[in-house]
Amino acid sequence: MDYRKKVLALIGLLIIYSCGGDDNDVKEEVKVTKVKNVSPSTIGYLDEFTITGDFLYETPSIKPRVFIGGREQKVIEYSKNVITGVLNSFPHDGNLTLYIGEFKYEGIINISPPTIEKTNKESYDFGEEIILDVKNFFKDYVSLGDTGISCLNEVDDLGEEKVVIEEWSKRIDKEKLKFKKGGKLKLAITNIQGIDTLDIQINDPIIESTNKNEFIYGEKIILKGKNFVDENFSKIYVDNELIDIYYTGKVVNDNIELALNFKEGEHKLVVERFGQKSNEIIFKIKETKINSINKVEGSRGTLFTIEGENLNQTIIKIDNKECDIFYADEFRIDFKLPFDYKLAPSFDIEVSNHNGSKFFRGLKGVEPHEIIENTCDDVINFNEYHLSFSDDNNWFFLNQGGVYKYSIQNDKWEVWDSNPPPINNTIINGPNTFPVNLINSKAYFVRWGKIYIYDTINKTWEEESIEVDYSQGIYVGGFVYGSRKVIQNEWTIGFYKYNTITHEETRIDIPSTLSLSLSSGKIYFKEDKIFISSHNSPVHMYDIKNDKWDNLGTPILRPNYSENFQYYRQSMYYYKDKLYLSGGLSYSIMRFHVSEYDFNLRSWKTKTPMLMKMQDHASFVHNNVMYFGLGLREYFYENIYIDKYYLNTEPL
Repeated sequence: MDYRKKVLALIGLLIIYSCGGDDNDVKEEVKVTKVKNVSPSTIGYLDEFTITGDFLYETPSIKPRVFIGGREQKVIEYSKNVITGVLNSFPHDGNLTLYIGEFKYEGIINISPPTIEKTNKESYDFGEEIILDVKNFFKDYVSLGDTGISCLNEVDDLGEEKVVIEEWSKRIDKEKLKFKKGGKLKLAITNIQGIDTLDIQINDPIIESTNKNEFIYGEKIILKGKNFVDENFSKIYVDNELIDIYYTGKVVNDNIELALNFKEGEHKLVVERFGQKSNEIIFKIKETKINSINKVEGSRGTLFTIEGENLNQTIIKIDNKECDIFYADEFRIDFKLPFDYKLAPSFDIEVSNHNGSKFFRGLKGVEPHEIIENTCDDVINFNEYHLSFSDDNNWFFLNQGGVYKYSIQNDKWEVWDSNPPPINNTIINGPNTFPVNLINSKAYFVRWGKIYIYDTINKTWEEESIEVDYSQGIYVGGFVYGSRKVIQNEWTIGFYKYNTITHEETRIDIPSTLSLSLSSGKIYFKEDKIFISSHNSPVHMYDIKNDKWDNLGTPILRPNYSENFQYYRQSMYYYKDKLYLSGGLSYSIMRFHVSEYDFNLRSWKTKTPMLMKMQDHASFVHNNVMYFGLGLREYFYENIYIDKYYLNTEPL
């Protein structure tokens, strides 16, 4: 303001006083803002409040602002003497602050505690939506059964505050849930102003349906219904006896599964939860009957069948050892005896269930195998690094200690040649990893660009160099047949024929069904036939004379099992127009199986299994007796035992 304007203002004031103006008019021009009263003294959410006094608004842009509990509240209207607002934002406390321009007023107003006015229903199913009419809640904390639960807080079109609790059975911490007797749950709403509670009534458990009414012993009954909660809250009674649900079934809110291990006949079932009982249902356990066994004679390779009624939960044993179940339904069980149980000439089968046991006694046992344990003297060192070779009459193996021959008469390994062979463990590289071919009393071993030749009569060694290194090769009549990488640094493996005189190599096309392996595959030669068993492939035969491949398929280790194709590191032996495969690995599990391929029938047949598991072992046949030995036995121990298999004793 400039000097002229100041002077004019002073003159104006003097004129007013000299004219005797009204004191009240003067006061309205010079009054200051002051608060006289805040009402009501206590308010709740969405309640109106009034502040009265004398309020000066220096400019039209200045408006009153009201804060309660640190939150700004809505001002509905204001004048020189009255300010009206509504509590629409959650206050932390009752501290009230009014701002008008530079003016500030501080006071206290009481905030009402939360209250539950009513619920939308008198009782609820567990997890059913709960709607509360509340006041002064401000969406803070809700608990149900003493455990916190999330909710929706909203105001409807009529201005009523509501709390909606949805799908709470899925989101509540059931382990902390506390039921009151009679099925009540304490519901509480809480904020810093206080707490209000009421009990919510949960309806009785209800069984609405079952999966069926009649069951076989051990089957599961499935109850569909409501308000079961879980196994921590519901108890199941069958014939008035409490059932241990933790070991026999499970409970969720609308579903109960229970294994029925009860005697035959009708039974009554009830679900109870904190004194609330469900409706009663009746179920029946069918009678189990064991009628017959299909054979009175057999071996460990025989597939026996028991027929009866309701046989699903039946256990079959021989001398307290469980048998191997191949198939089971209500009316039939197919099984074999344990592979490592040496069968006596007479044996009993025990068939047991919840009703007790029934015995099929005096069955005739046929046992074509026997285990020879004392197969060598201490002077023979069985170690992992060895190779085996044989013809129709002689069976040898060699290691770093020399060459040993199996005495058929004494059933023992005996020292044949005590001179160490001119090869080392690095070349042998494991038990029977590489094929050795015995032709006219001479053993041929192909490895690392050489053919090692051992004369079993003169007990002498010689070697012959070749220009190719085969991962697995076999010498036959001046030729080496073997597998190797097509290109050194690639994984494609080819099958070749190498002329040891001209040193010419020819690649032999292989079938698309044969996948050669550098490590896990086996090559075996007998009577102008080369047999190849390779990981992830069927067994194949190559006819040298006719230059022809034949896919022999895969032995059946166990019906309907995918493991049949994953079968490798077994032993092969060709005898009387039949190929025998034994032991080996399937999905890294050592096997005991013996399979026979009949070239006349062109099919595989499962034979009585060995009495012990083996892999990378050797086979030998003499006078219709097959010998399995060497390699590794169960738990990958070095195998010093012989499984002696009498082919003529094998049941048809």
